[in-house]
Amino acid sequence: MKHARLLILPAALVASGALFFGASSLEAYTFDGNLLNLNERDFRVFNNFTDPTANDNTVASVNYPGTLGAVQALWKACAEWNSQPVGNGLGDPSQVVLGSGGANFDAAYAGLATSSGVMGQNIISKLAGSNGGVLAFTELPGTPGGWRILYYSTWEWADGPSFISGGGNTFDIQAIGCHEYGHALGLGHTPIGGSTMEATAAPLDVSVRSIEGDDIAGVQALYGVKSAGKVTITSFTGSGTPIRITGTNFPANGNEVWFTSSSPTAASAAVPIKVSGLAAAGNTIDVNVPATAGIGAIHVRNQNVFAHTSLSNMLPYDPSVCPKPLNYCVGKLNSVGQVPAVTTPDSNSLAIGGGTMTIECNGGVPNKPGLFLYSNNGPASTPFQGGTLCLAAPIVRSPPFVFDVFGYSSYSFNFGAFDVGSFRNFQVWGRDPQSPDGIPVSLSNAIQIKFCP
Repeated sequence: MKHARLLILPAALVASGALFFGASSLEAYTFDGNLLNLNERDFRVFNNFTDPTANDNTVASVNYPGTLGAVQALWKACAEWNSQPVGNGLGDPSQVVLGSGGANFDAAYAGLATSSGVMGQNIISKLAGSNGGVLAFTELPGTPGGWRILYYSTWEWADGPSFISGGGNTFDIQAIGCHEYGHALGLGHTPIGGSTMEATAAPLDVSVRSIEGDDIAGVQALYGVKSAGKVTITSFTGSGTPIRITGTNFPANGNEVWFTSSSPTAASAAVPIKVSGLAAAGNTIDVNVPATAGIGAIHVRNQNVFAHTSLSNMLPYDPSVCPKPLNYCVGKLNSVGQVPAVTTPDSNSLAIGGGTMTIECNGGVPNKPGLFLYSNNGPASTPFQGGTLCLAAPIVRSPPFVFDVFGYSSYSFNFGAFDVGSFRNFQVWGRDPQSPDGIPVSLSNAIQIKFCP
């Protein structure tokens, strides 16, 4: 087992040390012998940081949902090495974006751990005691594999998220974590001054939160420059039954979705939470969220290829945020060459007092009657009148309507306080005497909305 250490040196020695190395190359990175394969990208936090400044950040971040304090700081520390900006890239005032690696590498936040565990279980925590000028260290196995990061308790740790204050004994959790995670993914120390992987750190310094040119070159040398063929995810819709993930480079079959655990897990637990063997429909994957998955992040992995390019970027995932409406199911081609589509121009959020919401349908048969159908019991996929009934029983019908000359109609319905937190699914049925399949019925796709407070 190896320890990759981060040392403190007086400022004068730090400067002379940089000169002593005579570093003029822009790429002086070194390797420590570690390399994280696709089963070792997860990390967890055992939050046993007890300093008052270690968990005083109570500001939530949309890009690091469900976390505050030291946990959020450590998530940011690891995420800075990722292939691309996390979410919208914001969340840290000391750098332009978080997620600057540009390599075929993405860390996977797997949630909290119930203990510090042992080397190889990929857990970050605090260790009682001290060891001279050592701030923190990374335990490595000596061969490619997992790791463990430990912070010595003798120092005062601060969580930010802005610039930190204190005395000569106060250090930034996020900055030191970013350095140590660099060791975990396989980088040694560099002589390039100002780099995250420089061997020294100063009190109150947050600049190490942001990886620099030498660090970026190092992670790209280890995992390759981010490939155009790397699995990438951009968004999700829905809240769990299912969610639909949108992205690129999904195989037709053999997709695996990774989730953060909803509760702290034992050090030996199998994480992240994974759903395997999923099919893709072009650039989308539908997945039912496991009961043990929670707020955090999602990834998609191509199970058919064991390569760095087969794991996606990190996408923030918070099912408690009101999701965008989810279109699903396949409508039926009608006699005017259209597949009717349902949409909503309204937000799928509501005031506690209730109100009205509008559902629209375009692409119907002009001047023909129809019905808006809805269900409070989720989606379905049942053969029906030459098409698919996309709603689970029981189904409620709206009053009859007639499509206008453009094949459009809308329906406004009421909702109230007791609808908060529930889902409603809509589909449109219509008359189509000239239907291509001889069954005089038109059917739209479907939409699922959630009523949110």
